[in-house]
Amino acid sequence: MNTPPIAVQSPGLAAVPTLSPDAVLAWFDTRASLNERWLFTLDGRSGAGKTQLSDRLAQHYPHAQVLHLDDLYRDWDSLPSGVLRARQLVEHWRAGRSPSYKPTQWAGVPPREREPIHATRSLIVEGVGAGWVGQNIAEGSAWLEASREQRRIRALRRDGEMFAPYWVSWEAQERSWFTAHPPRADVVVDASDLTDEERSAAH
Repeated sequence: MNTPPIAVQSPGLAAVPTLSPDAVLAWFDTRASLNERWLFTLDGRSGAGKTQLSDRLAQHYPHAQVLHLDDLYRDWDSLPSGVLRARQLVEHWRAGRSPSYKPTQWAGVPPREREPIHATRSLIVEGVGAGWVGQNIAEGSAWLEASREQRRIRALRRDGEMFAPYWVSWEAQERSWFTAHPPRADVVVDASDLTDEERSAAH
């Protein structure tokens, strides 16, 4: 019996083609051929599977670098400022410069050194608001869709009890952000069956 297609929660994406996580890799290949140095964005709500897909893309394109927006949100209440900061970094990268940033030190995560974004390498940006970061400049943008319950389970499994008290407030920030900046993407990824390959970071 065929699994019914995932219900896209954002009306503005209703007419956008939906692909599986495997099929979207081939789609990104067609977009990567547009430029020697390209920008891809992976957007979606918390727990949708953005980090997992970015890990797959990083393996698929070993020359590319990944910017995780989790590293730019300064705390649980700074989604908008983190997204704006990411846009500034990407604009520097697009202009041929190599900016750097200090990743946020989340509870339970060891401090890290400043991270460079190399001007000569392609860039994958993933996180809540990544679509806005790459708006009008990305060669390919994807929105990841999964049910709210599925996303919540993934997020809590990934971040443990640290995230539990913040789920509702973070969800409210997402809702506010996407109301002000309706999601736009070239493709929707049905992330309901995306394998959970966790990474040791917040969000």
